[in-house]
Amino acid sequence: MTVKYYFREGTTEPITIFLKDGSSAASITGYSSVSIFLRSSDGATQSEASTADNGITVTTAASGEIALHPALLTTALLFSKERYYGYIIVVDGTSKRTSFPSNDQLEFIMLERFSGDG
Repeated sequence: MTVKYYFREGTTEPITIFLKDGSSAASITGYSSVSIFLRSSDGATQSEASTADNGITVTTAASGEIALHPALLTTALLFSKERYYGYIIVVDGTSKRTSFPSNDQLEFIMLERFSGDG
């Protein structure tokens, strides 16, 4: 099942993401890195962020809660009205890579910001 997130175009506030293992929270305690990979719906633009570049921070490892910092993505995907698809890779201490969501993808739907808003 696709996990959808809705945000206003131009947001710079951290975006909270909950990693799930099926219907339960996924513990990422002991992880060595967390990365997100996103691509625009037309496939023209892609971006990424990780714990290594502070684009992602782990808020609560035991419950799989992370924060994506949109201003730190390698390309400013989240600053334009568009749909973006992607996934998250968590690497544990033994270099095992786990993808979230496991059977589908994330979808970020950026809602339009009107011209008078900043």
